[in-house]
Amino acid sequence: MLKEIEQAYDSKRVCFLCNPFEITITFTVLDKSLLSGAVYPAGCKTSFADLDKRQIGPPSIGFDKRPSFQILSQHAKCAVQNAFDRGWITAEQKASHESWIQVASPDKT
Repeated sequence: MLKEIEQAYDSKRVCFLCNPFEITITFTVLDKSLLSGAVYPAGCKTSFADLDKRQIGPPSIGFDKRPSFQILSQHAKCAVQNAFDRGWITAEQKASHESWIQVASPDKT
């Protein structure tokens, strides 16, 4: 993962939303201030806006190589709550994201 994406992921400014039915993962920018920022390495003209809502899925990832939907979903749950608390997303957006998080990693309690 590129440093800028990893830093945004670690600080819960972005997340990956999983769709277990289509076996896809969608890169989601929660902090919209990132959208104008470039994703490096030097010379790369890709921005966070280019990646926002981009799906990663079949055939580019297989069952043996894909990350755990449950782990990504747990991070997404925390990131979505963080985004809501900071005012980056609305209650409606939070509910929409949480519906996919619940599907990908249902609460077993």
